[in-house]
Amino acid sequence: MRLLIMGALVYVIALVVQLPASWAFHWARGTVPEAVTWQGVEGTIWHPRINRLAVALPGGIQVPTGPVGVDFQPSALLTGALGARFRAELLGGTVRGRLTGGPGGRWTMSEIQGRLSLSRLADIDPRFGMAGAQGTLLFAGENLAGRALPEKGQLRATLEGLQVGLLPTDGPVGEYALRAEVTGPGRIRGEVQTLEERALGIRGRFRADLRKRTYRFKGEGWVPSDAPQAVQDILPLLGPVRDGRVNIQRQGRLR
Repeated sequence: MRLLIMGALVYVIALVVQLPASWAFHWARGTVPEAVTWQGVEGTIWHPRINRLAVALPGGIQVPTGPVGVDFQPSALLTGALGARFRAELLGGTVRGRLTGGPGGRWTMSEIQGRLSLSRLADIDPRFGMAGAQGTLLFAGENLAGRALPEKGQLRATLEGLQVGLLPTDGPVGEYALRAEVTGPGRIRGEVQTLEERALGIRGRFRADLRKRTYRFKGEGWVPSDAPQAVQDILPLLGPVRDGRVNIQRQGRLR
């Protein structure tokens, strides 16, 4: 009798492990926010692969990703959470990380890193294409956690080889770094620095509130003496210029 029960248990576990991911995603559709949609689900419930996944942001912006691969970690269930590693193609690059979901909609992301191509931002919103931006954005996050919006964690990013179609330059205008900290639900503060000054330098501090959808930046910008005249001409548009440097103070609403 004991062997029969053990055999039945092994059989049930085997069925669960091999359950098609498409079934699970169909059952979960009613519990997933309407802003998240997907197409083409393959694999098993523990190792699904999504051919295309899209997230709708405010302002009618759609963020397309895919394919997306997920490896769930059943061992996390022992702590009342569900952990997973993920990897996805995003805007000409990739993003990967580790995510854990817990009770009450809380989540933690111990790590995330990736890269994307600025020229592909037009895939999100055609208005980005008007700037003609090119370059590579490298980004990473550590110890992020929250409920819906992030409530704590660290972020950093590097912008390499930035070129803007509106600024006629022979090469990149510069390379820049961003470091930020999540200080509360949806609240982010940090600083921007210039790593390599070619045609435009900038540095300063910023704050953003994702709940109120507001931002504020205070810093300065400058251009080298041999910068193209078109680049030098933009300084007065950013703020008052003194001794070749412009005082930049901007605040407004996030789209």
